[in-house]
Amino acid sequence: EGFSSVPPKLNELAILVVAKHWSAEYVWNAHHTAAVRNGIPAEVVEAVRTGKRPSTMEKDVEAIYNFATEFITNREVTDAALQAARAVLGGDRGIVDLVGTMGLYQIASMMVALDQTPLAPGTKPYFH
Repeated sequence: EGFSSVPPKLNELAILVVAKHWSAEYVWNAHHTAAVRNGIPAEVVEAVRTGKRPSTMEKDVEAIYNFATEFITNREVTDAALQAARAVLGGDRGIVDLVGTMGLYQIASMMVALDQTPLAPGTKPYFH
């Protein structure tokens, strides 16, 4: 058991939303396969990468996608998005943990964007 109450699948989705927002290739490359491995459909990962809303999502994925996307884009969330995420995550502890993960990866994404951290040789960039 980790430090976060958020399931790894949903943590990975939130990390990808943040990485896409910052076009953080290094973070994206470190997490896109983990997202799929933890249960995020490849079609959802691809939609996040291209900046499109996924056409179909499971209820838990949609709740976290909506929350993370609204929060990173608008710096606020609607009551509907907050309540849906709270229901999926089992309450306020889940929301705090999710926001903590988003904050941590926002800092990481900002740093790799600023530093222009190179990808490993032979690694394909996803945003450029």
